[in-house]
Amino acid sequence: MKKRPSTDNRLQARIQEVERDVNRAREQLQRRVEYACGALDVWRKVGVTGLKGQVLIVDGDPEFRREILEMVLNAGYRGDEAKDAVEATSYLQLAKYRLVIVDMYIQKGSGWRVMRRALRRFPGIKVVIIVRNNEQGRQAMRMGAFSFLVRPIDGEQLRTCVLSAMKLKHRACEVLLRGDPCDRSCVNHFLWEGDLGEEPEIEYVDTPLDDFDEALQK
Repeated sequence: MKKRPSTDNRLQARIQEVERDVNRAREQLQRRVEYACGALDVWRKVGVTGLKGQVLIVDGDPEFRREILEMVLNAGYRGDEAKDAVEATSYLQLAKYRLVIVDMYIQKGSGWRVMRRALRRFPGIKVVIIVRNNEQGRQAMRMGAFSFLVRPIDGEQLRTCVLSAMKLKHRACEVLLRGDPCDRSCVNHFLWEGDLGEEPEIEYVDTPLDDFDEALQK
């Protein structure tokens, strides 16, 4: 009689474990469906020929996205905009980008995940992440971001980030990496010293969604 509660407890624990596995599998399947449908939604939204490439802007605020896109266009580059992590992933699957500007706090995921996805698919890409404080920004740079912007965003610093990311050869903003505030020295450097990088053909890695699911869980 004393062994029965122990057996019941083990059975209940096993049932709970199976339920967790089922829920996890259901979430992964739902995520795969979302990403598969996301690519179709982008096709319907802009068409294959409507994809611009070069710069991808990811933010939940349409007015803010439009402001950044106008600045990118005025700087002479092409750009696309995505409202959440799923849409951003679809754009990354459908076009090649040299720069991603992404808010850390976006719907259906996070800026961290979009950044990891971009870096996995395009090893040579640069990511500028929008954060709430400098510590978050420095953490993003340690994870592979080129630079970061702290809200409220300074328009001139945004322009500097875009120009330096697109024109310079270095893989990260050395000023912010040191913990110093942006002083435009990177842009001034290439204006005077010619530290201009070529515009390479960005290679991409065809990352399966299984690998992306694994990355999302980290």
